[in-house]
Amino acid sequence: MMNPHIARLESLIARDPGGRNISALMIRDQLRLAATSLLGARRVGIVTGFFVPEVGAGETDGPPGAVVLGEALLRRGVSVEYLTDERNAPILQSLGVVPIVDCSHYLSDASPTHLVAIERVGRTADGSYRNMRGEDISNCTAPLDQLFLDAPALGVTTIGIGDGGNEIGMGKVFSESPASAAASVGHDSKIASVVATDFCIVAGVSNWGAYGLTAALSVLCGEELLFDSATIAAQIEKAVLEGGAVDGRTRAKAATVDGLDLDETVRMANELHEQIRLARLATLSGAEIRERCRRGEWTGATAGCALGYVQANLVVVRASAAKDFHRFCELNPKPCPILEVTSPGCFEAKRLAPGSDLRTDLPRYRVLRDGVCVERAASVASLWDEVGASGDPFVAFLLGCSFSFEAAMLEAGLPVRHIAEGKNVPMFRTSLSCHPAGVFAGSLVVSMRPMTPAQAEEAELVTARTPLAHGGPVHVGDPSAIGIARIDQPDYGDAVTIGDDEVPVFWACGVTPMETLLGAKLDLAIVHEPGHMFVSNLRDEGLGGG
Repeated sequence: MMNPHIARLESLIARDPGGRNISALMIRDQLRLAATSLLGARRVGIVTGFFVPEVGAGETDGPPGAVVLGEALLRRGVSVEYLTDERNAPILQSLGVVPIVDCSHYLSDASPTHLVAIERVGRTADGSYRNMRGEDISNCTAPLDQLFLDAPALGVTTIGIGDGGNEIGMGKVFSESPASAAASVGHDSKIASVVATDFCIVAGVSNWGAYGLTAALSVLCGEELLFDSATIAAQIEKAVLEGGAVDGRTRAKAATVDGLDLDETVRMANELHEQIRLARLATLSGAEIRERCRRGEWTGATAGCALGYVQANLVVVRASAAKDFHRFCELNPKPCPILEVTSPGCFEAKRLAPGSDLRTDLPRYRVLRDGVCVERAASVASLWDEVGASGDPFVAFLLGCSFSFEAAMLEAGLPVRHIAEGKNVPMFRTSLSCHPAGVFAGSLVVSMRPMTPAQAEEAELVTARTPLAHGGPVHVGDPSAIGIARIDQPDYGDAVTIGDDEVPVFWACGVTPMETLLGAKLDLAIVHEPGHMFVSNLRDEGLGGG
């Protein structure tokens, strides 16, 4: 099953600062598959080092990433060896490891379970080794790729990490996606490596690929294995100052990687760490998420949090308006599927989460007065108590949320783009009208998830099973057919990437009642901040059947 947090890691490391058309080389989900394989590793040989003959030194890209991955594996009790040639050995030595430089008998002597190549050139179809400029560097390149050619016969699992098409592992890309891969390297197709690996991770910078693989291991094992960004930056500086490394693109002896300043590396490392943190939230229970909200420790969107637990939209109105709003929900079950309604003044979701506190247990709230949002708050406890004393107390409605079917979508291998990209789901106002009830009326709001037409058909089947989480889509395809002019400019949430072969798929959204409340101009109401839901104790499977 695709892991949304590792998918996000894969997207992060695939940034293309060098403009190499990296996306054409990528095979999706390789990061997760490679990391999963390494969970069972006993002994790993890490091959790295790319020599630049013009300046007589190795690159800053490769060895630093190799050491980060190697240290992570060592922490998990895996035996690790570093393999390179004499020309690149000083860089690894400067990073505190002693590499093997005579690798001719490594496979038979060490019997590794895995081989990993990080920014190590692989032979081309004519047997030569070439850099990104197409220059033949065979006379200064030891044939370490032979290890990867010999590995399959010995049952050794292989992983390749690269950023240009000429590295060990890229043979997999060119064999499985020859047209797109050939388009990526273009007129420099002579650089294309023919050496394939079982898994091939393509990154904007090969070090990033190694950091991403380490982060993916962290996600899978629930342990922080990635060095902090300051340590990662210090490694690159040390590789230059003590190991004589140079930037492979500029050929300058500087603490840069492929022409990128250290700030870019630091930024990448910090973003990877953030995704590891978010992945930990996915493993928490609904009660644990609520407790973090109550303590003010979590104020972000809840997509991907506590996967498998039902999430709910919150609408709070005075008791005098509750009857009409209840009727509005009954008339519009797609956007407003009722999960629970509290008694007047009660702030506990007794069915969904006994012991909960609806005043404090959501990440963020919006306070509405006379049809205007007047406050965004982390708690509404004082306001709730104030209204309770007025004689017209609050009644809370907990309504189904599409986040509750996303675990099922992920389990079915369907994309959930906003989770993969670390964003809030995009939401749009439409031209579709809801059925009115009293002062409550307005237009339907929808959430959007892009996917291929075939995936959309499967998603309709998957989500239709949970009518209390909005059920199946209300529209697939042309946004203008439901009054959406700009699919790249959502009214709520964040814009997400839509592939050329994908269509937007729209579901009824729990922001609909907030829009309705704005139109009703009640003197006072409370809703959740869009995307910042109440996470319950109920498991997703409890929503089946309506």
